[in-house]
Amino acid sequence: MTEPPTLEKVVQLLDSLAVTVATEMQGVKGEIAGLRTEMRTGFANVDRRFADVDRRFADVDRRLGRIESRVEDLERRPA
Repeated sequence: MTEPPTLEKVVQLLDSLAVTVATEMQGVKGEIAGLRTEMRTGFANVDRRFADVDRRFADVDRRLGRIESRVEDLERRPA
């Protein structure tokens, strides 16, 4: 039968566990920070894409306006 661990051994094990937990927590914090950065970057990319789409719609709207204007001019011309 084995002897129960001494108080000193228990303290050493707890210290070791505390260091391991602290190290893991730092890793988790780093992962969270990385995810936050990726999210911000992702949202910025989405915002840029929406801005591009808005510009394209504006371009199409201007072109349609010019086409409508030309059609109106053609309709007003005598045959």
